[in-house]
Amino acid sequence: MSPEYMGTTEASRRSGLSTAWIRRLLATGRVEGLRLGHDWAVDYESLAGYLRQERKPGPKEYMGTTEASRRSGLSTPWIRRLLATGRVQGLRLGHDWAVDYESLAGYLRQERKPGPKPLDKDAR
Repeated sequence: MSPEYMGTTEASRRSGLSTAWIRRLLATGRVEGLRLGHDWAVDYESLAGYLRQERKPGPKEYMGTTEASRRSGLSTPWIRRLLATGRVQGLRLGHDWAVDYESLAGYLRQERKPGPKPLDKDAR
């Protein structure tokens, strides 16, 4: 049986991978295909074999502090404080922060007591 080929757009649609990633897989030889000028014809079986392989998890999902505030229900200043103290992971980008979604979700799953902290009687 002869191999079945498809374009990168169709391969992207079938696999859920971006066309840019499929082109990279073809260029590096991790997926077989034929180069047709600037385009590629992707070997269906080779792509299916790649998709069956176990792969490392993808990159972390980051969002801005405003989006993190909207998703979590916490105020933007509170999210910045969580980032600055290391209780939530993120990347500092100049004056802004990129919040790690999984780290924020982990913080939100923690059990917390609402309200102000009790005063230490010895500190007065």
